[in-house]
Amino acid sequence: MYPIYVTNGIYKFYYLTLEELINYGDLLKDIHSRKIDGAIIKNVVSEEEVNKIISAIPSLPETLVSSHKSGLVFPYPFASLSSGERVELYAIGAKYFKEDFGKTSGVDIIQRIQEILGYAAAGRIVKAPRMKANNNESALATLRMFNPGKGAVRVHCGNFFQAEFTGFYEHIKDNVNLLNQMSYFLTIQQPESGGELTLFDFEWKDVKKKKHVEDEFEVYTNDWQMIDIRSRKQEKYNPKSGEMLMFAGGEIWHQVENPIGGRDRITIGGFMAFDQDDKSLYVWA
Repeated sequence: MYPIYVTNGIYKFYYLTLEELINYGDLLKDIHSRKIDGAIIKNVVSEEEVNKIISAIPSLPETLVSSHKSGLVFPYPFASLSSGERVELYAIGAKYFKEDFGKTSGVDIIQRIQEILGYAAAGRIVKAPRMKANNNESALATLRMFNPGKGAVRVHCGNFFQAEFTGFYEHIKDNVNLLNQMSYFLTIQQPESGGELTLFDFEWKDVKKKKHVEDEFEVYTNDWQMIDIRSRKQEKYNPKSGEMLMFAGGEIWHQVENPIGGRDRITIGGFMAFDQDDKSLYVWA
């Protein structure tokens, strides 16, 4: 049996080497069906490769980077795709990340992510869905840098995002079996402290509402019974630099904690779901 990553024992995560992942079978199907809740894969990229990726971040084209109070996102986050111009810039950024960032950094990180997710999906083809507006591929991943003390990602789940950011999901919904989408991220740089992924002990089947996407502590059941997340059990995961975490992020409500100290939290990640025929894995960000 594979080692289990245990914090408070609410959820079941396997902690796998790359060889164990390759020999596992259909890991993502087990996550999607909730036989397990997630997994952390060790040593997806080496320390040398991590340093190359970090060194290449300042070279990202400024016009394709979304700067905000908490740090930066590249390419533009899908939640911001409300105008034709933004959709075009997103598509250009997605193409740059896939085709050019590997040349700049010396690490083809998008290809590496496709390979790892391909192993996790039992050899299914891994591809990005195409955008209805222009038939361009969506981004396979987003690079996110969070500066210490400047914010985090508020409590959410992937199914909630589908209801909240319909402008993007309208582009991809025809080919992707979106219900209970999954999430992944590769840690490039851990902050000195904080920055953990926190999973709460409630899921989409019970909790489906927020009054505003940026609400920090309050979520609601279908009949508008308020839940204060501070009173609920939680489990924290903090994959090391070079490790990839994947989990049932469509169903499990979760957040990313504020990084603390003198070092940014840097990750590359996105979302995934099987196609309607269960033959391919679509990945987007």
